Amino acid sequence: MPDPVIHPSASTRSTATLLLLLVTACWGVSFPLVRALSLAQQQSVPGVGTWCLTSWGLVLRFALAAVVIGWWCRRELAKPTAAEWQQGIGLGLFTAGGMLLQMDGLSYTAASTSAFLTQCYAVWIPIVAACRSRVAPELRVVLSVITVLIGVAILSGLDPRHLTIGRGELETIGCSVVYTVQILLAERPAYAANRMGLITVMSFAVATVAFIPVVVVSAPSVEVLWQLYADPRYLLILSVLAIVSTGIGMLLMFRWQREVGATAAAIIYCTEPVFATLFAVVLPGLLAPWLGIAYANETFTSTLLLGGGLIFAANVAMQWRVKKPA
Repeated sequence: MPDPVIHPSASTRSTATLLLLLVTACWGVSFPLVRALSLAQQQSVPGVGTWCLTSWGLVLRFALAAVVIGWWCRRELAKPTAAEWQQGIGLGLFTAGGMLLQMDGLSYTAASTSAFLTQCYAVWIPIVAACRSRVAPELRVVLSVITVLIGVAILSGLDPRHLTIGRGELETIGCSVVYTVQILLAERPAYAANRMGLITVMSFAVATVAFIPVVVVSAPSVEVLWQLYADPRYLLILSVLAIVSTGIGMLLMFRWQREVGATAAAIIYCTEPVFATLFAVVLPGLLAPWLGIAYANETFTSTLLLGGGLIFAANVAMQWRVKKPA
């Protein structure tokens, strides 16, 4: 039988909408911060691969987030139920997979481009819903998919003569597929009774463990891992990413997304690239002299506006007639 549909009050939905917008702001600031940190570390510890940079940063980031959120939600930390184990482990694994693809991809593409491409999950989610219901997609769904693919091609600089796409863009599109599963799992009504503070800490712990094998395989030595965060400035950026982007952002997402449903939440999450772009046109110029790196502010180019605008328009079209939770 399908999961029961939950209809929260209008005030609850309004509160959830505002808090999910805050979530996208928390996520948006991570794009230029991760890019700046990656550039600084590659400069201070040359020769280290991006997989090592990415995985080790994520281990520390999620471990710190687990500690901070665990302390904040300490009253919820009791023996997990079977449903909480299922949701916590599932969210941890899909979060880890999505983050690895997204963070490594960010080393090969602009922050605003990565932010926009991640939003492809707003298209995948309604398509999954159509497959589940065994009802053919509406015309607007088909048109939206075509529109978002054109937007992706423009943003990634796709050359029609070669039909290839860069590593960063390809990894980011892949992460959007993984995030689709994560979003659907986070709001499933069957898990409505779960304690989301506990779920958040569990998912962070699972993600931390999932990242460790990548570190072991990619790190050239233990000394290198120490060197990557020997600079206090790097630790400060890591702390902001752990507490704001990971801790606060994902705790609010897990707790409040269920009040609007996956389909409605997807369009809210489309504001993430808006915040990312706003941060990317300001923060690089501030971070570059502080870190001693070459990282210029991004600008609102025609490619960014056109490609990003098409993806955003496709997302809006997908949700235009949605009146209630998915």
